[in-house]
Amino acid sequence: MHPDLLVLYTDQLDACHTFYTGLGLTFEKEQHGTGPEHYATALTGLVFELYPTSPRRPATGSLRLGLTLPVGAHGRPVGQHTLTDPDGRTVVLTITQEAPVTTEQEARDAAPSLSDSRSGDDQSSSGPCVSRRP
Repeated sequence: MHPDLLVLYTDQLDACHTFYTGLGLTFEKEQHGTGPEHYATALTGLVFELYPTSPRRPATGSLRLGLTLPVGAHGRPVGQHTLTDPDGRTVVLTITQEAPVTTEQEARDAAPSLSDSRSGDDQSSSGPCVSRRP
């Protein structure tokens, strides 16, 4: 078993999108039916989403999130960096020397033990979606 979905609910959607994009993640803006607009990205074996809060979905509280990224455009040197996102969550960013994984096929090749169980799942009528609704 491995985690395949992580959803953060935030009162600061744009600020969190900017923060995580600044780390090197690439998000797609999505909306499922009449649900809220949100951001989603497919990482190796994990869909990571940023959703706005609502009366039914309060902000995600304390959380320590670890991300490993290759050296790249985010400008941080190889090593471990402890950051804080706009909502105060701790993000431990580990920068490695590994080459970036840029396509789904490269991701599967890089981590053959993780299969993308979401391929073809939950396509909305408004276009392809990265993940299923939380």
